[in-house]
Amino acid sequence: MFVEINETISLKIKYIKRYPIHTHENITEILLPIKGDLNVVIMHEHVYVKEGDFCFINNKALHSMQSVEGSTVAIFHINLNLYQKKYPYIKNMFFRNNMYSTKNLEVNCDNFDYEKKEYKIMFRNKLIGILLSSLYKTKLSHEISSIYEKQLMESMIHDFNWIQFLNSEHIPHDQLTRYHRVVKYIH
Repeated sequence: MFVEINETISLKIKYIKRYPIHTHENITEILLPIKGDLNVVIMHEHVYVKEGDFCFINNKALHSMQSVEGSTVAIFHINLNLYQKKYPYIKNMFFRNNMYSTKNLEVNCDNFDYEKKEYKIMFRNKLIGILLSSLYKTKLSHEISSIYEKQLMESMIHDFNWIQFLNSEHIPHDQLTRYHRVVKYIH
């Protein structure tokens, strides 16, 4: 099933046992297993995504998916080109994955930071809200989906942006802008 919610976000629901290595240009992909778990390889990182959890696949990242039992997955594609005006550096941002997993002992993560865990739950609920409102084609569901989409993008930028996650203190806007300019130049 494929649903184009609007020009900025599209949604596919797929049954996945094995999905080959591929990449997306100017797209951030978000995987939300609805039934079953999913093993995702993103560049060099192995991410285990449990049913009801979600996973970011960043712009231009090589990735593949596999599920031993098979998994039904909602796949959201966010068109970064259409957000560049508001967020000029969005194509070069790296959104973090699976930092709530207790298996990742090497990274100082936010496993027990309940405030951040709350952000994750709210983000997942917005994904589910977009999914549900895309199934019901009414004017109200379209309006709700638009609200969730805006909140989803704000949350990605402010709560799941890797550079802000690494720094426990708030990064001043001018330093963050300088960082993004450097990363854009390097790309």
